[in-house]
Amino acid sequence: MLATGVVSVPYHHPYNVAGRIAQLDHLSRGRAILGTGPGALPSDARSFGIETELLRDRQDEAIGVIQQLLTSEDPISHESDWFTLNEAFLQIKPLQENLEIATASSISPSGMKLAGKYGLGVISVASYSEEGLAALPTQWSFAELYAAESGANVSRDNWRVMMPWHIAETREQA
Repeated sequence: MLATGVVSVPYHHPYNVAGRIAQLDHLSRGRAILGTGPGALPSDARSFGIETELLRDRQDEAIGVIQQLLTSEDPISHESDWFTLNEAFLQIKPLQENLEIATASSISPSGMKLAGKYGLGVISVASYSEEGLAALPTQWSFAELYAAESGANVSRDNWRVMMPWHIAETREQA
């Protein structure tokens, strides 16, 4: 069994996200996947005092820093308008040599662009709607395009499509 969830990274310091996933990877014996997203609800952004237009750019910036923290042997410094790192490094690295990071993707191409840019996995979360199902073939082309532009690799093996399933009418029947 894999241990995963989606973290709305614009609401969390990238150092804390990297440290938590490294710890979870150890606790799950190397079966963790870091799911990332920009945040889905404008009301959440408002609660944090963040303009919704900034969420995707902050997710992009955070993913790059998180990847460095998870893999680099050297301390990381990074100055941003929303976080700072000064010669930061994780106390423990993930158990997995290449811990998978996946980005949530909906109908817009932004998640697939990040997957391509950083070589991430994808969790297609709106694929159960008619628009979502129709967009899947086009969505993957965005990942491939941005991977080619950035020199990264994406694989359909790391593409998950979320779908609801009806098991039974009641909990007891299920």
